[in-house]
Amino acid sequence: MKDEIYEYLINYGFSKENLDKFEELNEDMYFVSLEKVKENIDFFASKELNNIEIISLVNINPFILTLSSKRKNAFDEIYINKLNLSNEEIKNLLNINNNIYTCSPLELDKIINYLVNDKNYSIDNIKKIILTNPNIINKKIDEIVEII
Repeated sequence: MKDEIYEYLINYGFSKENLDKFEELNEDMYFVSLEKVKENIDFFASKELNNIEIISLVNINPFILTLSSKRKNAFDEIYINKLNLSNEEIKNLLNINNNIYTCSPLELDKIINYLVNDKNYSIDNIKKIILTNPNIINKKIDEIVEII
């Protein structure tokens, strides 16, 4: 990890042990820019997570620090525009399922389209399902088809 990123994350409140773990788990930490790391932390702050919640989230899922804008935008298109989730609901999902921005937005979109088009679920029903069982976000379409 670049020195400037290391210093920024230490000053943000991360421990040296956690930073070492981030490097082990997420090789992208060697190539990411400080601007991207700051952008990602700011993104989660915009979801109403405070510093302690962001630190906890990143400690569990260090891939959050290296998310692409394209992936974040794709998920926000689904969460905000398709499912009409509020920031508070997104925050609650993040606290229950730390992978909601690091899994596949394409798979999630396929699942939603399948439930709407093939099973006649309403968007409100899908929203309720996701809010009560956020692990569905991590599933692949084939798994959902088998379950339903």
